[in-house]
Amino acid sequence: MTSSLYPGAVMHRRLTPPRRRFVYRVFSMLIDLDELPELDARLRLFSYNRRNLVSFFDADHGACDGSKPRAWIEAVLGQRDLDWQLGTVQLLCFPRLFGYVFNPLSIFFCRDRSGVLRGILYDVRNTFGDKHGYFIEVPADRKASAKIVQSCAKIFHVSPFLPLFGTYHFWLNEPDDALSIAIRNDAADGNRLIAVQTGNRVDVSDMALANAIIRHPLMTLKVTAAIHWQALFLWLRGARFHRRPPPPEAAVCPSPRCRARLLCNQPARAGLDTSPVSRSIPPIRAFGRVAQRESTAFTRQGSQVQSLSRPPFNQVPLESKQAPTPLRRRGLLATEDRGSRV
Repeated sequence: MTSSLYPGAVMHRRLTPPRRRFVYRVFSMLIDLDELPELDARLRLFSYNRRNLVSFFDADHGACDGSKPRAWIEAVLGQRDLDWQLGTVQLLCFPRLFGYVFNPLSIFFCRDRSGVLRGILYDVRNTFGDKHGYFIEVPADRKASAKIVQSCAKIFHVSPFLPLFGTYHFWLNEPDDALSIAIRNDAADGNRLIAVQTGNRVDVSDMALANAIIRHPLMTLKVTAAIHWQALFLWLRGARFHRRPPPPEAAVCPSPRCRARLLCNQPARAGLDTSPVSRSIPPIRAFGRVAQRESTAFTRQGSQVQSLSRPPFNQVPLESKQAPTPLRRRGLLATEDRGSRV
């Protein structure tokens, strides 16, 4: 059985004024969609399409109409000219806790019949009830241990404090003993946001689920509450508000609009580009050595990943220097420049 839990944390950091950084403890489930009936029969605290302390409902994923998520994935891939056949599909997501869940991002890992990872579908949601997917293929000749770096145009409204258009950059590994995912959103107006999720694998069992519930009893509610709380902070700090546009007509972005590459095919770190794009991104104090290493490497690769995005998103001018921004912490006035840590 490949399904597992990943207790860990999520960090978000806004890199342009009004700056903001926060960390929340969470746990995700990596579920082999074909193992759902077995998980339902084996676990007392987990149910499939039935209420329980922890549950998974087909209506929360894929087409969100009650049909099986795997059938939706098969339909999505069937619309693309792929040279491989779908095998195992793993879904990384938050489960329902006490009957409620909101997944800002669900990731489908699509493997071929031989078990090789061939595509990743990032299913993004906003709090308005809209969702949109970005499917990006993974080259077949990559090593299983190689970090995956992918990029695609952002065409779906997520936050009212970020413009609609921009570029997503994804840096992740295949989930194994450790989970490491970093995402950078380069908005068309120059705003930047980085999100990092890390975790360590735990076998799925009633004991593991009980521990997760005890440590994160209101996690799924906290996710929704935290989104609105952080939005209130940005609004009070004067962040520009963007009205919600209609969602894209297509449920998943066409494959030709997404591009991907592998870190293993790039020059050694000693020869990485040090253009102002990469230097302008401040260092990230994430959580734990794994998150720090991954987010730092992701930042150092910024200029090369940026070159994969489609115009005009990769031509957004970035200032090499920026005046200090006043911040108020605990009643004291402090300053932070672009290169400082928080």
